[in-house]
Amino acid sequence: MPQPSCNKILLIDDDRVLHDLTRAHLKNSGYQISSAYDGVAGLQKILEERPDLVLLDYVMPLMDGETVFRELINNVAYREVRDTPVIMLTARDAKDYLKAEMLERGVSAYLQKPFGLRELTNVIENVYIIHDIKRRNVQLTSEVESAREHLELLTRTAPIGIFSTDANGQIRHINQILARLLGYDDEQSLFGKSIFETPELNETFLSTAIARVLTGKIPWQARNFRFLRPQEHARTINIHCVPLHKPSGELDGVVGVVEDVTETEKRNAQLQMLSTVGLALQRALSLEDLLHLILTAITAGPALGFTRASIFLLDRNRRYLIGKMGVGPANHDEAHRTWESLAREHISLEDFLEKYGKARPASPGKFDEKVRHQYFALATKNSAFIHEIVQRRPYRGRPDCPEQSACQNVFRALELTDFVAVPVAAKDRLIGLIIADNMYSSHAIDNEQVALLELFASQAAQAIEKAEAYHRLEMEKRKLENAYHELQLTHKRLLHSERLATIGNMAAHVAHEIRNPLVTIGGFTRSLHRQLHNPEAVKNTLGIISDEVVRLEKILADVLEFTRLPASIRQDIDLNHIANEVCTLLQNEMQAQRIQLHQHLDTNVAPMRLDAVQIKQLLVNLMQNAMHAMSDGGELHLRTELIAKQRVRITVRDTGCGMSAELLEKIFTPFFTTKAHGTGLGLAICRQIVHEHGGEIIVASSPGSGTTFTVELPMHPTPVSTKKVFDINETHAQLAQTQL
Repeated sequence: MPQPSCNKILLIDDDRVLHDLTRAHLKNSGYQISSAYDGVAGLQKILEERPDLVLLDYVMPLMDGETVFRELINNVAYREVRDTPVIMLTARDAKDYLKAEMLERGVSAYLQKPFGLRELTNVIENVYIIHDIKRRNVQLTSEVESAREHLELLTRTAPIGIFSTDANGQIRHINQILARLLGYDDEQSLFGKSIFETPELNETFLSTAIARVLTGKIPWQARNFRFLRPQEHARTINIHCVPLHKPSGELDGVVGVVEDVTETEKRNAQLQMLSTVGLALQRALSLEDLLHLILTAITAGPALGFTRASIFLLDRNRRYLIGKMGVGPANHDEAHRTWESLAREHISLEDFLEKYGKARPASPGKFDEKVRHQYFALATKNSAFIHEIVQRRPYRGRPDCPEQSACQNVFRALELTDFVAVPVAAKDRLIGLIIADNMYSSHAIDNEQVALLELFASQAAQAIEKAEAYHRLEMEKRKLENAYHELQLTHKRLLHSERLATIGNMAAHVAHEIRNPLVTIGGFTRSLHRQLHNPEAVKNTLGIISDEVVRLEKILADVLEFTRLPASIRQDIDLNHIANEVCTLLQNEMQAQRIQLHQHLDTNVAPMRLDAVQIKQLLVNLMQNAMHAMSDGGELHLRTELIAKQRVRITVRDTGCGMSAELLEKIFTPFFTTKAHGTGLGLAICRQIVHEHGGEIIVASSPGSGTTFTVELPMHPTPVSTKKVFDINETHAQLAQTQL
């Protein structure tokens, strides 16, 4: 037998034998039994033990069962336990009317004595079931009532209109929001009215919506529906209605919601307007153009719609607000002519700004001229106007409350009586102010216009800051351009001086190198006259002259090779193959000088886009330079290696005498040499070749520790036009035209 969930039972009876029998039986059935032998003790135990069920004898001394039950349900002391189910135990001769009365009062069941214990168990179980059903009904009733009240509260306080009707269009429910939208102050007065038979309702959007749903028996909705009531502005509403059906499927009525989106649509239109104007402001870079565009937007009908507007900006010392520009008519006639002309055009805001905002008039208008002659001093004392603007708050000027300060002179000059002034501030920093009014118009300035002008002023501030920053940038750009122009002129003068210095060095070097061969040739040529009768002597003399001529040709060849490096011919070549060729070419010379060659060629080096002739000349020059540094023999190391995916390193290292730091600074200088018969152009040519291939060359050396030349080249160098250190003929022509 399953254990009962409610198992605490109190037996109130003066028959002790019944207590023993009942306890023994019910305990076996899983119940907990407690006993009380009179009514008073029973009530006390009900409070103390809080039983789940009470077995109450009707006839007892001192206090009978009826009195006990009456106390239980009526006495406030038993309020928390008054719902405890009670089974009344009665004798066989109990009157039926008494049973009915007690059941009506709330007794859960009657059990006549004597009764079977099994019968008692069945009654207890049934009472528990009935009590649980009652408890749940009470709970559900409470929940339904709470839900009904909550739904009523939602309907009453919802920010949208809500209604329902029956299948004939009679209003079952309507909330206050919708009632007021329809022109009624009391929604209760609409309950029960027919939408179709009430003239005031039949002509509204509600009649159309309900008729559509009742006829089509499907949901119906409309967005941005224009609703106009007499003597009021048009409203924009959204309507959504659905049919109600009975469980049988029969149409029962309509329920719907009505949302007044007039203000939302208005705000959306305002935001769209600000976005359109903001985009136009961002495209204006000139400050004058920008100010005219700002004021045009303030006075444009499709935008803020003021009649006149002016703008004042702070001076550099932040002491005065200077009148910069004004837009608006100078008199009634001009105002009406302008409005009539614009009314005929019917153009959008974008077109309006394009036509009137971006095209400044050729000459300032009368109102514009007045504004440009006005200013406000921030130090003006006792000025509510200046105080509000400095605090970055709007100021509302009214005819009945004139400004009691020097600012009134400006207002009088501009005929400002009923106007609004808003600060123009960027990053909490005041940069100016905008003044607008509806002069020559009957439209009053409302709070909504003021708020919109404030919002627009923040956009204007950002655009003004951008325009001023652009102006400063333009000024800096011009300064940089001028400085760059001066730098170019200086650079050209410096290059010209360097060319002259290089030509001088070359001339001195060539003169020095040529002088000795020429002296030798001259001496031996003169001696030929004395040796004409001695063929052998003539032959020897001619041989010496020939050697000196060869020497002269080499000097000239080196100079020309340096000054006119041949155009590069690039092709895919194997760098290691060229390195091997150069080593083979110099092998005999190295053996003669007792120089041991060590080659370390990286096989990972792929073919490179290089000039084979120039790269070979580079390696020959570097290796010969290393050989000349090891007159008593030594070791020469040649290495190629892939150091990056698109870069190769060439290293030429010797164990020769090395060089001092002073010599290292000069080794790439043209015509500098430490050799008796050197031209000083070999390493200069090497550097030129490396640079032509987009690479770098560096040298490391110290006295007695040898020298290392490191060349890094790109695998596929960007083509570089051949540069000339100088061209003798070109330099000669430039010297003839240049005035120092």
